[in-house]
Amino acid sequence: MRCPACATDNAAAAVACSKCGAKLAKSVRRKNSDPGVYTFANVPVPENPRAVLAYHCAIYGMIPVAGLFLGSAALALGVVGYCRARKDPAKKGIGHAITGMLLGSAELLTNAAGLVFVWIGIQSLMS
Repeated sequence: MRCPACATDNAAAAVACSKCGAKLAKSVRRKNSDPGVYTFANVPVPENPRAVLAYHCAIYGMIPVAGLFLGSAALALGVVGYCRARKDPAKKGIGHAITGMLLGSAELLTNAAGLVFVWIGIQSLMS
């Protein structure tokens, strides 16, 4: 770290300048300084993006009718994420994958059942 008063180079952890004694500013660091850890909104994301994507698809799939598309995507991504997490335990994300699979299949079934009931209702009105 460079001293603002005398331009002397100091250690990164130094509080005061080694030459003139001037107080050095604190270095601003990110909370996560490890470049190997991915973050989203400053929350560490497991190295299994398909499992996390399955979870997000399942959550957004709770919107009516969107569950037909996002539910099936969550189910497929959850299976892939689960298989990757089981194959390589360092990838983690089994919880996200299982949640994506369970919610995705529930959303797919409920939205499909809703469409069937709507179709039956329309058919009964026409006859």
